[in-house]
Amino acid sequence: MAEGKKIVNIYTEWIEIFEALNDENAGKLIKHFFRYVNDLDHELNNELLNMAFIPIKQQLKRDLKKWESMCYKNKQNGLKGGRPNKPKKPTGFLENPNKPKKADKDKDEDKDKDKDINTSVKNKFLPERDLLNSVINYFDLDIISNLTKADSEKWLDAIHKLHKIDNYSFEKIKEVIIFGRTDDFWSKNFLSVAGLRKKKNGITKFQQILKNYEHGKNTKSNSKNQRTEKLRGIMQSIADDPDFL
Repeated sequence: MAEGKKIVNIYTEWIEIFEALNDENAGKLIKHFFRYVNDLDHELNNELLNMAFIPIKQQLKRDLKKWESMCYKNKQNGLKGGRPNKPKKPTGFLENPNKPKKADKDKDEDKDKDKDINTSVKNKFLPERDLLNSVINYFDLDIISNLTKADSEKWLDAIHKLHKIDNYSFEKIKEVIIFGRTDDFWSKNFLSVAGLRKKKNGITKFQQILKNYEHGKNTKSNSKNQRTEKLRGIMQSIADDPDFL
C-alpha cells in the first residue's frame, strides 16, 4: 500500500461481499486482501473474486489518499515549527468601546439571500447525483479516477436532460446505463455518461443502447452478466463515492 503505513480500515459493509461467496472463495479473497495491503504478490486468476475485490480496493485507495494527505500536512507543519500558537484571549478593553451599532437590515437580507442561493446550488441535481452514485462502480477505475469536477457536471447534466427533455424516468436511465456498462459490445463503446445524448444518424447513443436493452440484441451471450449480476448488486449497495462529485 505505502511505505510506513501499518494500519488499514476494515468496513463492516464488506460482510455482504463475503457472504455472497462460498467458504473457499471467501478464504481466498481475505488472503488476497492481506497480500494486497502488504504489497506482496496478489494476482488473482479468478474473475469472480477480481470483481468482488473492486469495491474493497477502491475504498483502500481512497483511504490511502487521505493518509498521504495527512502525512503531507503534518510534514509541512513540521517544517514551519509545528502548529501555530493559539492567539491569547483578550484581557479586556483598553478604553470604553464605541456605542454598538444597530443591525444593518440590508446586510441581513443579503446574507439570507446568499444562504438561499447556496442551498439551491447544494441541492441542484440531487436525484441525478443519487442515480450517478448508484451506477458509478460499473465504470472502470481508470475512467472514474480521471474524472474532473467539470466532467462530473457534464455527466449530471446529461442525466438531467435525459429526464427533463427526453422524458426518460430515472429508473429507465439507470437500467440503460447498467446494461451499457455490462454488455460486451457497449462496455467498450460507452465510456462516458456525458455522451449519451450525442446523435449519430439522428439517433442518440442512449437510444441505441436502449434499443439493444429492450429487444435483447446483445452482440454476445448474456451468461456472463447473469452470473455476476448478484455480485454487482452487492458492490453497488456498499459503494460510496464521496470524493467524486
